[in-house]
Amino acid sequence: VEKARESIFYSYANSINGFAAMLNEEEATELT
Repeated sequence: VEKARESIFYSYANSINGFAAMLNEEEATELT
């Protein structure tokens, strides 16, 4: 159960990081 919970949290954190990177890229494009 712990392993499953860890992997779920890991993939969740990864998607959050990817989403933030996408937002930052768009913001950077707007700023330039």
